[in-house]
Amino acid sequence: MALSLASLLQERLSPQALDVLQRAGQVAAQLGYRAYLVGGAVRDVLLGVPTLDLDLTVEGDGPRLADALARALGGRVSAHSQFGTAQARMGALVVDVATARRERYLKPGALPTVAAGTLADDLFRRDFTVNAMAVALSADRWGELIDPYDGNQDRESRQLRVLHGKSFQDDPTRMLRALRYGCRLGFSLEPGTESLLKHDAVFLEVVSGTRRWKELQRLLEEAEPEAALIWAQELGLLTHVHHALAADEWLASVFARARRATETLPVSPTLYLCLLAFRTSCAERSGLISDFQLPAAKARALQHLGRLQKLFPQLAADHLRPSQIVMLLEGLSPQAIHACSLAAEAVTLGERLHLYLERWRQMKPHLTGSDLISLGVPKGPTIRKYLGDLRTARLDGVSISKQQEILLVRRWLTQGDT
Repeated sequence: MALSLASLLQERLSPQALDVLQRAGQVAAQLGYRAYLVGGAVRDVLLGVPTLDLDLTVEGDGPRLADALARALGGRVSAHSQFGTAQARMGALVVDVATARRERYLKPGALPTVAAGTLADDLFRRDFTVNAMAVALSADRWGELIDPYDGNQDRESRQLRVLHGKSFQDDPTRMLRALRYGCRLGFSLEPGTESLLKHDAVFLEVVSGTRRWKELQRLLEEAEPEAALIWAQELGLLTHVHHALAADEWLASVFARARRATETLPVSPTLYLCLLAFRTSCAERSGLISDFQLPAAKARALQHLGRLQKLFPQLAADHLRPSQIVMLLEGLSPQAIHACSLAAEAVTLGERLHLYLERWRQMKPHLTGSDLISLGVPKGPTIRKYLGDLRTARLDGVSISKQQEILLVRRWLTQGDT
Protein backbone atom coordinates (compact mmCIF):
# COMPACT_ATOMS: atom_id res chain seq x y z
CA MET A 1 0.00 0.00 0.00
CA ALA A 2 1.34 3.43 -0.96
CA LEU A 3 2.42 5.74 1.86
CA SER A 4 0.21 8.81 2.31
CA LEU A 5 1.81 12.14 3.15
CA ALA A 6 -1.53 13.95 3.50
CA SER A 7 -1.07 14.59 7.22
CA LEU A 8 2.56 15.67 6.76
CA LEU A 9 1.56 18.13 4.04
CA GLN A 10 -1.05 19.57 6.40
CA GLU A 11 1.44 19.77 9.25
CA ARG A 12 4.59 20.99 7.50
CA LEU A 13 3.44 23.28 4.70
CA SER A 14 2.16 26.81 5.13
CA PRO A 15 -1.60 27.28 4.67
CA GLN A 16 -0.90 29.16 1.43
CA ALA A 17 1.33 26.39 0.03
CA LEU A 18 -1.21 23.73 0.99
CA ASP A 19 -4.01 25.68 -0.68
CA VAL A 20 -1.94 26.14 -3.87
CA LEU A 21 -1.24 22.39 -4.07
CA GLN A 22 -4.90 21.48 -3.56
CA ARG A 23 -6.00 23.99 -6.18
CA ALA A 24 -3.29 22.75 -8.56
CA GLY A 25 -4.71 19.24 -8.32
CA GLN A 26 -8.23 20.53 -8.96
CA VAL A 27 -7.26 22.79 -11.89
CA ALA A 28 -5.18 19.99 -13.44
CA ALA A 29 -8.15 17.63 -13.24
CA GLN A 30 -10.38 20.20 -14.94
CA LEU A 31 -7.85 20.30 -17.80
CA GLY A 32 -7.69 16.51 -17.96
CA TYR A 33 -4.18 16.39 -16.45
CA ARG A 34 -2.56 14.88 -13.38
CA ALA A 35 -0.26 17.08 -11.31
CA TYR A 36 2.39 16.04 -8.79
CA LEU A 37 4.60 17.75 -6.25
CA VAL A 38 8.13 16.58 -7.05
CA GLY A 39 11.79 16.85 -6.15
CA GLY A 40 13.27 18.77 -3.26
CA ALA A 41 9.93 19.89 -1.86
CA VAL A 42 8.89 16.25 -1.26
CA ARG A 43 12.25 15.50 0.31
CA ASP A 44 11.99 18.55 2.58
CA VAL A 45 8.46 17.69 3.71
CA LEU A 46 9.70 14.24 4.72
CA LEU A 47 12.72 15.75 6.47
CA GLY A 48 10.63 18.36 8.24
CA VAL A 49 12.68 21.29 6.94
CA PRO A 50 11.19 24.48 5.43
CA THR A 51 10.62 24.54 1.69
CA LEU A 52 10.07 27.94 0.09
CA ASP A 53 9.41 27.00 -3.52
CA LEU A 54 7.18 24.30 -4.96
CA ASP A 55 8.01 22.21 -8.04
CA LEU A 56 5.11 20.60 -9.90
CA THR A 57 5.28 18.08 -12.72
CA VAL A 58 2.27 17.63 -14.97
CA GLU A 59 1.30 14.80 -17.25
CA GLY A 60 -0.07 17.37 -19.65
CA ASP A 61 0.83 20.94 -20.65
CA GLY A 62 2.83 22.53 -17.83
CA PRO A 63 2.66 26.17 -18.99
CA ARG A 64 -1.08 25.85 -19.60
CA LEU A 65 -1.60 24.60 -16.05
CA ALA A 66 0.58 27.43 -14.69
CA ASP A 67 -1.55 30.01 -16.51
CA ALA A 68 -4.81 28.44 -15.29
CA LEU A 69 -3.54 28.15 -11.71
CA ALA A 70 -2.37 31.76 -11.64
CA ARG A 71 -5.78 32.92 -12.89
CA ALA A 72 -7.58 30.82 -10.28
CA LEU A 73 -5.47 32.16 -7.41
CA GLY A 74 -4.95 35.74 -8.53
CA GLY A 75 -1.26 35.21 -9.22
CA ARG A 76 0.83 35.82 -12.29
CA VAL A 77 3.03 33.75 -14.58
CA SER A 78 6.45 35.38 -14.73
CA ALA A 79 8.35 33.10 -17.08
CA HIS A 80 7.85 30.50 -19.78
CA SER A 81 10.60 28.39 -21.33
CA GLN A 82 10.99 26.33 -24.46
CA PHE A 83 11.29 23.18 -22.33
CA GLY A 84 7.64 23.13 -21.26
CA THR A 85 8.17 24.91 -17.94
CA ALA A 86 6.60 28.02 -16.44
CA GLN A 87 6.86 29.89 -13.15
CA ALA A 88 3.76 31.10 -11.35
CA ARG A 89 3.91 33.56 -8.46
CA MET A 90 1.22 33.81 -5.84
CA GLY A 91 2.46 36.60 -3.58
CA ALA A 92 5.73 35.44 -2.03
CA LEU A 93 5.16 31.84 -3.09
CA VAL A 94 6.88 30.64 -6.27
CA VAL A 95 5.56 27.57 -8.08
CA ASP A 96 7.57 26.03 -10.92
CA VAL A 97 5.31 24.00 -13.21
CA ALA A 98 6.85 21.65 -15.77
CA THR A 99 5.54 19.24 -18.35
CA ALA A 100 6.67 15.72 -17.43
CA ARG A 101 9.60 14.92 -19.69
CA ARG A 102 12.24 12.41 -20.54
CA GLU A 103 15.85 13.29 -21.24
CA ARG A 104 18.51 11.68 -23.36
CA TYR A 105 22.21 12.47 -23.19
CA LEU A 106 24.01 11.97 -26.49
CA LYS A 107 27.47 12.29 -24.92
CA PRO A 108 28.96 12.88 -21.45
CA GLY A 109 28.50 16.41 -20.17
CA ALA A 110 26.26 17.52 -23.03
CA LEU A 111 22.94 19.19 -22.41
CA PRO A 112 20.13 16.65 -22.82
CA THR A 113 17.65 16.35 -25.61
CA VAL A 114 14.19 16.72 -24.11
CA ALA A 115 10.82 15.24 -25.06
CA ALA A 116 7.43 15.06 -23.35
CA GLY A 117 7.09 11.98 -21.17
CA THR A 118 5.37 10.39 -18.20
CA LEU A 119 5.86 10.89 -14.49
CA ALA A 120 8.05 7.77 -14.49
CA ASP A 121 10.26 9.34 -17.17
CA ASP A 122 10.43 12.57 -15.22
CA LEU A 123 11.50 10.91 -11.98
CA PHE A 124 14.14 8.80 -13.75
CA ARG A 125 15.93 11.93 -15.01
CA ARG A 126 16.50 13.19 -11.44
CA ASP A 127 19.91 13.40 -9.82
CA PHE A 128 19.44 11.40 -6.59
CA THR A 129 16.84 9.02 -5.23
CA VAL A 130 15.82 11.45 -2.46
CA ASN A 131 14.92 13.93 -5.19
CA ALA A 132 13.12 11.32 -7.32
CA MET A 133 9.93 11.17 -5.28
CA ALA A 134 6.54 12.66 -6.09
CA VAL A 135 3.28 13.32 -4.26
CA ALA A 136 -0.03 13.01 -6.11
CA LEU A 137 -2.23 16.11 -5.98
CA SER A 138 -5.43 14.78 -7.55
CA ALA A 139 -8.41 14.44 -5.22
CA ASP A 140 -8.61 10.65 -5.60
CA ARG A 141 -4.93 10.14 -4.69
CA TRP A 142 -4.22 13.26 -2.61
CA GLY A 143 -0.96 12.96 -0.66
CA GLU A 144 0.06 9.56 -2.09
CA LEU A 145 3.85 9.16 -2.15
CA ILE A 146 5.25 7.84 -5.43
CA ASP A 147 8.73 6.49 -4.73
CA PRO A 148 9.98 4.09 -7.43
CA TYR A 149 13.65 4.27 -6.38
CA ASP A 150 13.31 3.95 -2.59
CA GLY A 151 14.23 7.58 -2.03
CA ASN A 152 12.41 7.66 1.30
CA GLN A 153 14.51 4.76 2.54
CA ASP A 154 17.66 6.64 1.51
CA ARG A 155 16.24 9.72 3.23
CA GLU A 156 15.85 7.71 6.44
CA SER A 157 19.44 6.42 6.03
CA ARG A 158 20.56 9.99 5.28
CA GLN A 159 22.47 9.07 2.16
CA LEU A 160 22.59 10.27 -1.43
CA ARG A 161 22.36 7.64 -4.15
CA VAL A 162 22.33 8.14 -7.93
CA LEU A 163 19.65 6.41 -9.96
CA HIS A 164 22.00 4.66 -12.39
CA GLY A 165 25.68 4.10 -13.12
CA LYS A 166 25.95 6.73 -15.88
CA SER A 167 24.36 9.54 -13.87
CA PHE A 168 27.56 11.52 -13.24
CA GLN A 169 28.71 11.06 -16.83
CA ASP A 170 25.36 12.32 -18.14
CA ASP A 171 25.55 15.44 -15.97
CA PRO A 172 28.91 15.83 -14.20
CA THR A 173 27.70 18.89 -12.28
CA ARG A 174 25.67 16.43 -10.19
CA MET A 175 28.92 15.60 -8.41
CA LEU A 176 29.20 19.12 -6.98
CA ARG A 177 25.48 19.09 -6.25
CA ALA A 178 25.90 15.86 -4.26
CA LEU A 179 28.42 17.50 -1.95
CA ARG A 180 26.33 20.66 -1.63
CA TYR A 181 23.21 18.68 -0.70
CA GLY A 182 25.20 16.35 1.52
CA CYS A 183 26.63 19.17 3.61
CA ARG A 184 23.38 21.10 3.78
CA LEU A 185 21.25 18.09 4.78
CA GLY A 186 23.84 16.14 6.76
CA PHE A 187 23.79 13.25 4.28
CA SER A 188 26.65 10.94 3.29
CA LEU A 189 27.28 9.46 -0.14
CA GLU A 190 26.05 5.90 -0.59
CA PRO A 191 29.26 3.82 -1.06
CA GLY A 192 28.51 2.90 -4.67
CA THR A 193 27.72 6.52 -5.47
CA GLU A 194 30.97 7.68 -3.87
CA SER A 195 32.92 5.16 -5.97
CA LEU A 196 31.20 6.41 -9.12
CA LEU A 197 31.98 10.00 -8.20
CA LYS A 198 35.69 9.30 -7.75
CA HIS A 199 35.81 7.35 -11.00
CA ASP A 200 33.87 9.94 -13.01
CA ALA A 201 35.37 13.12 -11.51
CA VAL A 202 37.37 13.77 -14.69
CA PHE A 203 34.12 14.18 -16.65
CA LEU A 204 33.67 17.58 -15.00
CA GLU A 205 36.34 18.81 -17.40
CA VAL A 206 34.11 18.20 -20.44
CA VAL A 207 31.46 20.52 -19.00
CA SER A 208 31.66 24.18 -20.03
CA GLY A 209 33.35 26.53 -17.59
CA THR A 210 30.12 28.52 -17.37
CA ARG A 211 28.22 25.49 -16.08
CA ARG A 212 31.00 24.59 -13.65
CA TRP A 213 31.00 28.14 -12.30
CA LYS A 214 27.21 28.16 -11.96
CA GLU A 215 27.34 25.04 -9.80
CA LEU A 216 30.33 26.31 -7.82
CA GLN A 217 28.53 29.59 -7.18
CA ARG A 218 25.52 27.69 -5.82
CA LEU A 219 27.88 25.87 -3.49
CA LEU A 220 29.40 29.19 -2.37
CA GLU A 221 25.90 30.42 -1.50
CA GLU A 222 25.54 27.73 1.18
CA ALA A 223 25.72 28.66 4.87
CA GLU A 224 29.16 27.04 5.36
CA PRO A 225 30.55 26.28 1.88
CA GLU A 226 34.00 25.30 3.12
CA ALA A 227 32.71 21.89 4.25
CA ALA A 228 31.67 20.94 0.71
CA LEU A 229 34.89 22.38 -0.75
CA ILE A 230 37.08 20.34 1.59
CA TRP A 231 35.00 17.25 0.83
CA ALA A 232 35.49 17.94 -2.89
CA GLN A 233 39.23 18.23 -2.27
CA GLU A 234 39.35 14.93 -0.38
CA LEU A 235 37.45 13.13 -3.14
CA GLY A 236 39.74 14.50 -5.85
CA LEU A 237 36.90 16.51 -7.40
CA LEU A 238 37.93 20.13 -6.86
CA THR A 239 40.89 20.04 -9.23
CA HIS A 240 38.50 19.05 -12.03
CA VAL A 241 36.35 22.11 -11.31
CA HIS A 242 39.52 24.11 -12.02
CA HIS A 243 43.12 23.01 -11.57
CA ALA A 244 43.99 26.19 -9.61
CA LEU A 245 41.47 25.55 -6.83
CA ALA A 246 42.34 23.90 -3.53
CA ALA A 247 40.62 23.68 -0.14
CA ASP A 248 42.16 22.96 3.26
CA GLU A 249 41.95 23.97 6.90
CA TRP A 250 43.42 27.41 6.14
CA LEU A 251 40.57 28.07 3.73
CA ALA A 252 38.02 26.83 6.26
CA SER A 253 39.41 29.21 8.88
CA VAL A 254 39.28 32.31 6.64
CA PHE A 255 35.76 31.44 5.44
CA ALA A 256 34.65 31.19 9.07
CA ARG A 257 36.46 34.46 9.85
CA ALA A 258 34.55 36.13 7.00
CA ARG A 259 31.23 35.14 8.58
CA ARG A 260 32.33 36.65 11.89
CA ALA A 261 33.23 39.94 10.19
CA THR A 262 29.91 40.73 8.52
CA GLU A 263 29.90 44.22 10.04
CA THR A 264 32.55 45.07 7.43
CA LEU A 265 30.91 43.47 4.39
CA PRO A 266 28.35 40.68 4.11
CA VAL A 267 29.66 37.33 2.94
CA SER A 268 28.97 36.61 -0.71
CA PRO A 269 30.05 34.18 -3.43
CA THR A 270 32.38 36.93 -4.71
CA LEU A 271 34.14 37.22 -1.35
CA TYR A 272 34.46 33.44 -1.05
CA LEU A 273 35.78 33.26 -4.62
CA CYS A 274 38.45 35.84 -3.77
CA LEU A 275 39.48 33.79 -0.73
CA LEU A 276 39.58 30.63 -2.87
CA ALA A 277 41.82 32.44 -5.34
CA PHE A 278 43.98 34.23 -2.75
CA ARG A 279 46.85 31.73 -3.00
CA THR A 280 46.73 31.40 -6.78
CA SER A 281 49.01 33.19 -9.23
CA CYS A 282 47.94 36.06 -11.49
CA ALA A 283 48.04 33.69 -14.45
CA GLU A 284 45.81 31.20 -12.63
CA ARG A 285 43.33 33.94 -11.71
CA SER A 286 43.23 35.04 -15.34
CA GLY A 287 42.54 31.41 -16.22
CA LEU A 288 39.65 31.29 -13.75
CA ILE A 289 38.14 34.45 -15.22
CA SER A 290 38.46 33.14 -18.77
CA ASP A 291 37.43 29.54 -18.12
CA PHE A 292 34.42 30.38 -15.95
CA GLN A 293 33.44 33.38 -18.13
CA LEU A 294 32.95 35.31 -14.90
CA PRO A 295 30.63 38.34 -14.82
CA ALA A 296 32.35 41.72 -14.83
CA ALA A 297 32.12 42.41 -11.07
CA LYS A 298 33.58 39.03 -10.11
CA ALA A 299 36.29 39.26 -12.77
CA ARG A 300 37.19 42.73 -11.49
CA ALA A 301 37.45 41.43 -7.92
CA LEU A 302 39.91 38.70 -8.96
CA GLN A 303 41.96 41.14 -11.03
CA HIS A 304 42.13 43.58 -8.13
CA LEU A 305 43.18 40.77 -5.81
CA GLY A 306 46.48 40.57 -7.70
CA ARG A 307 46.92 44.34 -7.68
CA LEU A 308 46.34 44.41 -3.94
CA GLN A 309 48.86 41.68 -3.23
CA LYS A 310 51.51 43.71 -5.08
CA LEU A 311 50.67 46.66 -2.81
CA PHE A 312 51.16 44.68 0.42
CA PRO A 313 54.71 45.99 1.11
CA GLN A 314 53.55 49.61 0.72
CA LEU A 315 50.40 49.04 2.75
CA ALA A 316 52.38 47.48 5.61
CA ALA A 317 55.05 50.21 5.73
CA ASP A 318 55.73 52.06 8.99
CA HIS A 319 54.26 55.51 9.64
CA LEU A 320 51.72 55.29 6.83
CA ARG A 321 48.97 57.88 7.20
CA PRO A 322 45.31 56.93 6.68
CA SER A 323 45.09 59.26 3.68
CA GLN A 324 48.01 57.46 2.05
CA ILE A 325 46.30 54.10 2.58
CA VAL A 326 43.07 55.47 1.10
CA MET A 327 44.98 56.76 -1.93
CA LEU A 328 46.42 53.27 -2.53
CA LEU A 329 43.08 51.47 -2.13
CA GLU A 330 40.55 53.85 -3.65
CA GLY A 331 38.82 52.36 -6.67
CA LEU A 332 39.71 48.75 -5.87
CA SER A 333 37.05 46.08 -5.36
CA PRO A 334 35.73 46.09 -1.75
CA GLN A 335 35.35 42.28 -1.90
CA ALA A 336 38.99 41.89 -2.93
CA ILE A 337 40.10 44.25 -0.14
CA HIS A 338 37.96 42.36 2.38
CA ALA A 339 39.44 39.04 1.25
CA CYS A 340 42.95 40.42 1.72
CA SER A 341 42.07 41.80 5.16
CA LEU A 342 40.94 38.31 6.21
CA ALA A 343 43.75 36.36 4.57
CA ALA A 344 46.79 38.60 5.07
CA GLU A 345 49.41 37.15 7.42
CA ALA A 346 50.64 40.54 8.68
CA VAL A 347 48.37 41.77 11.47
CA THR A 348 49.07 45.44 10.75
CA LEU A 349 48.18 45.00 7.09
CA GLY A 350 44.92 43.22 7.90
CA GLU A 351 43.96 45.91 10.41
CA ARG A 352 44.64 48.71 7.94
CA LEU A 353 42.54 47.07 5.25
CA HIS A 354 39.77 46.52 7.79
CA LEU A 355 39.89 50.17 8.87
CA TYR A 356 39.70 51.29 5.26
CA LEU A 357 36.53 49.25 4.68
CA GLU A 358 34.98 49.98 8.05
CA ARG A 359 35.77 53.68 8.44
CA TRP A 360 38.11 55.48 6.07
CA ARG A 361 36.48 54.83 2.69
CA GLN A 362 33.22 56.44 3.89
CA MET A 363 34.91 59.45 5.48
CA LYS A 364 34.09 62.75 3.77
CA PRO A 365 34.57 66.41 4.71
CA HIS A 366 31.91 68.06 6.83
CA LEU A 367 31.86 70.95 4.36
CA THR A 368 30.18 70.66 0.97
CA GLY A 369 30.95 72.38 -2.31
CA SER A 370 28.22 74.92 -1.55
CA ASP A 371 29.79 75.62 1.83
CA LEU A 372 33.13 76.31 0.15
CA ILE A 373 31.58 78.72 -2.34
CA SER A 374 29.88 80.60 0.51
CA LEU A 375 33.29 80.87 2.20
CA GLY A 376 34.71 82.51 -0.91
CA VAL A 377 36.34 79.59 -2.72
CA PRO A 378 36.07 80.24 -6.48
CA LYS A 379 33.95 77.86 -8.52
CA GLY A 380 35.76 75.33 -10.70
CA PRO A 381 38.62 72.88 -10.07
CA THR A 382 39.59 74.64 -6.83
CA ILE A 383 36.42 73.32 -5.20
CA ARG A 384 37.41 69.72 -6.01
CA LYS A 385 40.95 70.34 -4.75
CA TYR A 386 39.77 71.85 -1.46
CA LEU A 387 37.30 69.00 -0.87
CA GLY A 388 40.09 66.47 -1.46
CA ASP A 389 42.43 68.30 0.89
CA LEU A 390 39.72 68.57 3.54
CA ARG A 391 39.12 64.83 3.31
CA THR A 392 42.85 64.21 3.72
CA ALA A 393 42.90 66.48 6.75
CA ARG A 394 39.98 64.66 8.33
CA LEU A 395 41.43 61.21 7.59
CA ASP A 396 44.75 62.15 9.17
CA GLY A 397 43.20 63.84 12.21
CA VAL A 398 44.26 67.37 11.29
CA SER A 399 40.63 68.45 11.39
CA ILE A 400 37.79 66.77 13.20
CA SER A 401 34.89 69.21 13.32
CA LYS A 402 33.14 71.39 10.78
CA GLN A 403 34.43 74.50 12.54
CA GLN A 404 38.02 73.28 12.20
CA GLU A 405 37.45 72.74 8.48
CA ILE A 406 36.14 76.30 8.13
CA LEU A 407 39.28 77.61 9.82
CA LEU A 408 41.45 75.52 7.48
CA VAL A 409 39.69 76.86 4.39
CA ARG A 410 40.02 80.46 5.57
CA ARG A 411 43.71 79.90 6.20
CA TRP A 412 44.19 78.37 2.75
CA LEU A 413 42.37 81.29 1.14
CA THR A 414 44.56 83.74 3.03
CA GLN A 415 47.72 81.87 2.05
CA GLY A 416 46.51 81.40 -1.52
CA ASP A 417 47.19 77.63 -1.49
CA THR A 418 46.61 74.43 0.48
